Amino acid sequence: MSSNIILPPATIGIIGGGQLGRMLAMSARQMGYQIIVLDPKVSCPTCQVADQHILAQFDDQEALKKLYDLCDVITYEFENVSGTALFEIIDKVPQGNFPLLFTQDRLTEKTIINDSGFKTVRYQTVNNQEDLKKALKNIGSPSLLKTRHGGYDGKGQQFITSNADSTEVMGPSILEAFIPIQKEVSLIVTRSTQGEIKMFPIIDNVHQSQRLIESSVPTTLNLEMTKKIQEIGKGLVEAIQMTGTLTIEFFITKDNEILINECAPRVHNSGHLTIEACNVSQFEQHIRAICGLPLKETDIISNSLMVNIYGQDFEASKQALKDKPEIHYHLYGKKEMKTNRKVGHITVTSSSLDDIESYKKYFKSFLNRGN
Repeated sequence: MSSNIILPPATIGIIGGGQLGRMLAMSARQMGYQIIVLDPKVSCPTCQVADQHILAQFDDQEALKKLYDLCDVITYEFENVSGTALFEIIDKVPQGNFPLLFTQDRLTEKTIINDSGFKTVRYQTVNNQEDLKKALKNIGSPSLLKTRHGGYDGKGQQFITSNADSTEVMGPSILEAFIPIQKEVSLIVTRSTQGEIKMFPIIDNVHQSQRLIESSVPTTLNLEMTKKIQEIGKGLVEAIQMTGTLTIEFFITKDNEILINECAPRVHNSGHLTIEACNVSQFEQHIRAICGLPLKETDIISNSLMVNIYGQDFEASKQALKDKPEIHYHLYGKKEMKTNRKVGHITVTSSSLDDIESYKKYFKSFLNRGN
């Protein structure tokens, strides 16, 4: 990829038309860039704010070539894009396809993380029922069986308490040890085409049934733990020579051990609060990174809480618009409000940490977090 700076009104191509692409497009358009999205859905969230929509599957080589011809730079908004499909257009994709290959396979991901000198939970590969029985003897129970490919938001995961006979192995998988944790946090790291690296403040996350329900800053971790996580984040980005945004999710165990849970080569749900909480959003920083612009410092300008709106929350969430004029209400333009499908988020900011805690109770009182 050329190190030349790409300035507005250049055209940015986005592969993937979900909410992350939508917010990338909105940020880029505010900066003066043109946007073309490639996505197979007629009314995807990103196409509603883009200049042009190429309606095609993500591995459609003719469509990818068209995107290449029309754009000055190309990015992807999620990791389930075919890494091999990008070969013909790779010189306009600053992120390259390695981050996709790195994160699309849980086994590859954990292997690279461990080989780079960082820790994950204990795991073992599982391809069939016999493998699962052997893995359970080594890993123990309770444990989590996860498909190696395609899992997100709890999909492709099974919790195992003891008996492998009642658990169906759904193709190539890994068995992970289930470790008691005290906290889950994420770190969003951005590395530009110029090699500049900036990290957003560590974000505290709360999950339920493997789905993110809320994120907040500042973290409650102490300074020592914060510095260790930042060192890991910088080290991993440098080890894999990442360009663009890498989100790293961490487990903090009961014994204060820091483990990498998983990575995403993109902007991330937990980073939505950066739009209001920080001096620069994760979306603008990513656009700056892939276009070769200098990255901004990443500072918290306000304590903040972000809560996800899932399909079952939509009607109830509108009550917050009536009750709380100070909230920031974001909907993604999705046509169907399906259960456990992310359709929006709400962010609140306050100079008072007590206010943030009150808002957590307020949202918990009427949002249906699912099972």
